[in-house]
Amino acid sequence: MVQVTGNAARILALLVERYPVTLAQVALALRLRPDVVEREGQRLASQGLVVLEALGDEVYVALSGAGATLAGLPPKEAARLRGRRVVPATPPDPHDPAFG
Repeated sequence: MVQVTGNAARILALLVERYPVTLAQVALALRLRPDVVEREGQRLASQGLVVLEALGDEVYVALSGAGATLAGLPPKEAARLRGRRVVPATPPDPHDPAFG
């Protein structure tokens, strides 16, 4: 059984509530330094509890099925999260007046 404490436990708890989320957004939400969140994210990914996916300049993080189970989600909810993929952000259209 994997034991998760400290910042790693806080990150997992946040991932239960928020999706999709980037490592930078996790750092802001938990008031942690970005390097601390990145290191904990790598450690959690190596344990199979989260999935990290780089899209452009951002790194998205999501609970894996094992992470959802460890976080205490019901089995039905954990099964739903197993196939969860990060949705890429749509780049701004340079011809759109809102972005001009």
